[in-house]
Amino acid sequence: MKYFTIKELIASSTATIKKIDNTPTPEIEAHLEELVINLLDPIRESWGEYCKANKWSPVGITITSGYRCPKLNKAVKGADTSAHMLGYAADTKPSNGK
Repeated sequence: MKYFTIKELIASSTATIKKIDNTPTPEIEAHLEELVINLLDPIRESWGEYCKANKWSPVGITITSGYRCPKLNKAVKGADTSAHMLGYAADTKPSNGK
């Protein structure tokens, strides 16, 4: 995993405020690693190249929402079938606002 960490994919201010344990199971953690390796890191790599070509900085991508345990998903009013609960979804935004 080149650009993203499991820690940032499970971070949640809502979980902290509501004292929800958002620790993924080993199976979910494997899904998160798969998500990073096969989707998020390649997107970040391409985004970085695009930003450099356009002279935009910083070139990073911020995870705004990653894994959500069922209790956290309910707290944020996520869909009952949300892929976030399986470790197969992440909401992102460009660090440079572009």
